[in-house]
Amino acid sequence: MTIRNDDYFYLDWGDPKFVREYIDNFPDKSLFYGFNIGSDLYQPTRAILYKDKSLANQLEVQRNWYIQMLWGRIAYNRNISDDVFINTMTKRFGLGSGTNLFNAWAKASSPLPKITELMGDVWRLDLHWYPEASWGRIPMTGSPDIEGFKYIKDMGNYGIASGSKLCPMALSAEEKCPAGQKNAYALADEMEADATEALQLIGSVSPSSTNPELGIKIKNTKQMAYLGNYFATKIRAATNYKAMEYNKTGAQTKAVAAAAKSYCWWKNYANAMDEMYIAVEFRMHFFDKFGKNWHYADQFILDDYTSVGGKGVPTCQDIVAIGKTSSDIQEHISIQKIYSNKLFFSLPQNGNYQVSIFDSKGKSIIHKYSFQGMKGNNQLSLNKNMSIGLYLVKVEQKGTSLAANKKIIVTEMN
Repeated sequence: MTIRNDDYFYLDWGDPKFVREYIDNFPDKSLFYGFNIGSDLYQPTRAILYKDKSLANQLEVQRNWYIQMLWGRIAYNRNISDDVFINTMTKRFGLGSGTNLFNAWAKASSPLPKITELMGDVWRLDLHWYPEASWGRIPMTGSPDIEGFKYIKDMGNYGIASGSKLCPMALSAEEKCPAGQKNAYALADEMEADATEALQLIGSVSPSSTNPELGIKIKNTKQMAYLGNYFATKIRAATNYKAMEYNKTGAQTKAVAAAAKSYCWWKNYANAMDEMYIAVEFRMHFFDKFGKNWHYADQFILDDYTSVGGKGVPTCQDIVAIGKTSSDIQEHISIQKIYSNKLFFSLPQNGNYQVSIFDSKGKSIIHKYSFQGMKGNNQLSLNKNMSIGLYLVKVEQKGTSLAANKKIIVTEMN
């Protein structure tokens, strides 16, 4: 039997509880002798994802040894103790105890299968859903599939996976879930609790100067927890947005608040991923269309927030600094658009900034401006009209490493 994994190309997933439950629910085991697990078209050989060249060229089965260990050991012995995995981490990483790393890894891994189950009616095939990028395709009968970013305002219309005991978001919003089904709000709470606990636990695990792999796994756990919190708050936003159709009290206020947190968790996730990984093209997502980096979705995330009624750009100061360093929670520059001969962007702090506008290849500077920026939303009037076309915009704070760049299309003459 074939088990497909087209969900995790970057993230190193690891939840033994899920593996046990999945194997327990195999069909009649007398009909097959075993299974293979892997992805379609992507052939894992040597690691090509890391920006740090010292981590490149290791075998993929070595890079994500833990997920291989979980499926192999548990398939062979359903009742294997979690102590085996904890002791492996203790020894491999030179820890006094691997318990906190094991539990943080499992808790951070827990939310991601749940969003897939909740949306599994429409996102039922590998090419329909790629959770690491919040990207996929919606199958359309008689016409090409709709491919793109998964937006809050659409999610409430999708159904659950076959056989699931979850309540669809539409019924959750209407407060008409059948008995025995978990509503979407409760699922979001559960996912958020697991992701938050993961950040608390991983905050107690210190990187080792003699074991660089441990630092990679700590970052991986944080990345999964950020993504889990992103999907938890996105589910809450989508369910409340759907509840607006039923005139539920305070639904839009709740939708906007949840969408703001969703925006902030994604920014944390994108910053962490972009720091560590090259944006490699996969068959269900092509980073080259959006600048070949993990900030490809910055504008989509902001549109997600404003589409439910949010104004401006969330400041992200409400994100609790659990298990994070100061660099993890630092708000970053967000470049938004050029419109009416003005550049719109958001800054994390006051200071002296510089804006450079290049041609689409980033080689020739068209405009350069120095200015005193203010924390929050900013507008910069451009002293030359911008013609229709594609431009690379870079905003940086002088004297610091704080910088952002983004390709922007000007669609009308200003």
